[in-house]
Amino acid sequence: RGLAQVKALQGTPCHHCRLLAASRPPSSPMGSGASAGVAEGVKAMTDAEMKDLVATFDAATLAKLQKALDGTAKKAGKVLIVTTSADKMGEHATGAWSEEITGPYYIFLDKGLEVKVCSVAGGDIPIDAGSLTKDFKT
Repeated sequence: RGLAQVKALQGTPCHHCRLLAASRPPSSPMGSGASAGVAEGVKAMTDAEMKDLVATFDAATLAKLQKALDGTAKKAGKVLIVTTSADKMGEHATGAWSEEITGPYYIFLDKGLEVKVCSVAGGDIPIDAGSLTKDFKT
């Protein structure tokens, strides 16, 4: 059903534009009705059908498709992890607990977020040596 819907548009004005519209997020409309029915058709296509269809595109159309897909691959958002700058608590050496930084860092990164880490005072982030021992690594 999916491939048939998309192929029905081939040969009609701007059918490649309509296929590109299906790859855009809903917040990027191409005009009233420009992608009507195509998104549903693309979603219903199997991987093999999609590969067969893309194989029919010329170089210019493939470049447009790549450009459209690159535009949708932007990071979902940004995260700033702010750590301590303190490397002593009285006479006791301390710092940020490694897992309290690395755990969230990789979770956010895996979700497609851009992640930056900084210390309150700027500069190097002191890491509590105790958090790097074999007894505390998870």
